Amino acid sequence: MAKHTYTEAEERFLKEKIEARQHPKLWFSEFNEKFGTALTWDALFQKARRIGLDVTALRYESKKDTEAKRKKIESMKSDLAKTDEQMREDELKEQLKKKKERFERRELKDLRERKDFEDRLINVIETKLPKLAPVKFQPTPKKHAQTTETFVSLLSDTHFGEVVDAEIMGGLNAYNFKIAAERMERYAHTIVKLATQTFQGYKFPKLVLFMLGDMVSGRIHEELIETQDLDCVEQVFDGAEITADFVRTLLPHFEQIEIVARPGNHGRWSRKKSYKQPHYNWDYFLYRTLQGILSEQDRISWDVSKAFQAQTEIEGWNFMSYHGDDVQSWMGIPWYGLQRHDLKMGSALAAMQQYYRYVLLGHFHTDAKIPRPGGKMFINGSVKGSDEFSWHKIGAYDQPEQKIFSVHHKHGISIELSVNLAA
Repeated sequence: MAKHTYTEAEERFLKEKIEARQHPKLWFSEFNEKFGTALTWDALFQKARRIGLDVTALRYESKKDTEAKRKKIESMKSDLAKTDEQMREDELKEQLKKKKERFERRELKDLRERKDFEDRLINVIETKLPKLAPVKFQPTPKKHAQTTETFVSLLSDTHFGEVVDAEIMGGLNAYNFKIAAERMERYAHTIVKLATQTFQGYKFPKLVLFMLGDMVSGRIHEELIETQDLDCVEQVFDGAEITADFVRTLLPHFEQIEIVARPGNHGRWSRKKSYKQPHYNWDYFLYRTLQGILSEQDRISWDVSKAFQAQTEIEGWNFMSYHGDDVQSWMGIPWYGLQRHDLKMGSALAAMQQYYRYVLLGHFHTDAKIPRPGGKMFINGSVKGSDEFSWHKIGAYDQPEQKIFSVHHKHGISIELSVNLAA
């Protein structure tokens, strides 16, 4: 291609643009149209350098413009589209899918570094997620029911997103998100059957659901990040979706449902635990997402606390609930740590005239009951069941199971049993 010889008019036009600090990218098409040439912006850029024009600022401003555009695009990607409040229920799953795809890990990481992260994410959850239509109360008549109690179910250690390999486990257990959904559904139907058919002599107008943490697999362990089938954003949105289905299965059979939620350790953002901001935890945002999805259900009350632990009153009896990851173990046995933790905490609260009779926690994946002064301590099992670590490292095998019980206003906990979730 022949070298272009610039006319005086062309050089004058070039000089005016460069002195105005306009990069050739912005006007090379105008130049070609004006002078009937076919020059690239780079050819004009190099010409400006050869005739001694200062192009340093142009290169700097070009990069600056590119960076500004990149930031603008990222901002647009993280801005979730508003959802019609009256969206049909059968569109819910598709809408949730679209929103979680927009909530990519990079956008969430960028938002986290800003001070207004929590407000932004909660705003997305509360204003941009579809709400499920209210579920009607449809009580099951009981002819011989004479005792009225509150039904309580524990839900913890679902570890949404984690994968347990059946081959590595020797066929003892397998787990993934599909199996988690199946076990959650099985648990919900078992609760309904027990409350409406098995315990014929009891009325259960209210259910209290304790969600005790480690709802997500998280990213505090490298091996989990490498093998899980959902990233953290998917764990929150997909986990909230099947938990909402779980609650909606229960709603027709209980006049009131109270949901008490505590954060676990797997959902925390940093590998080292932070005691200053416990709600910076994927569990917490799963709870808030769940609360948003079920916000139209006026028969549900919520206790989604930012605290690690808190008390709940049921039929006049106080229950202390927390995840349990702060309890120390000796030689892999947590019982002494639990008793010591309970003694110190109970004594401190007693000095302030605050007392509790029962303790509820998860974390250890083993269903257990430990006596305490005037009450009991209940350790919930897990939805996940045993995994490669617990089986090969500790030699421990536990069935996937969750605890349920009922509370009488006079006698405290009466009915008590564990629900095996294995197929």
